Amino acid sequence: TEIGTAGHCANLGDEVTIVAAPGLLMNIGTVSLRRDNGIGDDFALIDIYPAMQKYVNPSMAHWAGPTGSANPRFGDAVVHSGHGLVIGTGGTPRAGLVTYTGPGDTGNNNAAYGWDGAASPGDSGSGVRNATGAAAGNLTHLVVGTDYLPAFIAGTTISRMEALAGPVSTASLIPDPLF
Repeated sequence: TEIGTAGHCANLGDEVTIVAAPGLLMNIGTVSLRRDNGIGDDFALIDIYPAMQKYVNPSMAHWAGPTGSANPRFGDAVVHSGHGLVIGTGGTPRAGLVTYTGPGDTGNNNAAYGWDGAASPGDSGSGVRNATGAAAGNLTHLVVGTDYLPAFIAGTTISRMEALAGPVSTASLIPDPLF
């Protein structure tokens, strides 16, 4: 089992620790893949330790999702659950509207997308999904400058992430009450 985050948030081989509850830290795995090449090529894969796999499922960040994967399109409504300090911590859902799709900083076609909504430092690595529940990509950057206007938030598309790591795991629209 693996989960993703932003590549600029970790180094290859790092052990990943999460806050499982106030005052409770848990080491869940190690970073096995890392790309930190700017917007559209910023992704890391975390291999979850076997003993921790029973605690990880695709619905962790978003109730009932992701239900599949679909590249973001101009005008799509998207949502991410951020952990940034400014807008609310603990996975506060934040909606937005896609205003940019295309090449990223490395020129990879359809690897980057951007949207307008609410995000803050600390949200990097958040999974982003569209209104139907499909994984759209991740959040990696707060955009400063004009390259991605009118977008002010940007990330790596799900197709670029899947090219690096393989297909995403999906969840049912009806959550398992026993998980």
